[in-house]
Amino acid sequence: MATVTRADGFWAKNVGVLGRAALPVGTGLWLPGVASVHTVGVRFALDLLFLDTEYQAIKMYPETPPGRWLVRAGGARHTLELGAGTLAAFVPGARAGACWHLERISVPTC
Repeated sequence: MATVTRADGFWAKNVGVLGRAALPVGTGLWLPGVASVHTVGVRFALDLLFLDTEYQAIKMYPETPPGRWLVRAGGARHTLELGAGTLAAFVPGARAGACWHLERISVPTC
């Protein structure tokens, strides 16, 4: 299971993974309500996964290099920015049309 963090709010969605040195395989950022992203200023490749309202995969872009001005998928309602290699490592045979399950996990604070 990959672990993604939900980006809530305008700034969290617009900043995305900018400023990070890396995004390890098996981790990512869930951008609800986002149908397009860019990788300008990102320092590493990403696996991008675009989902519809039912969390069905519309389009996947594995190993998307930095410096792309626009990556999008028509009909997308959610975008996952994942560490490059996550789709291959955690979802062998991943394809468009597959349904995904995003589960909210609460981390207790001490």
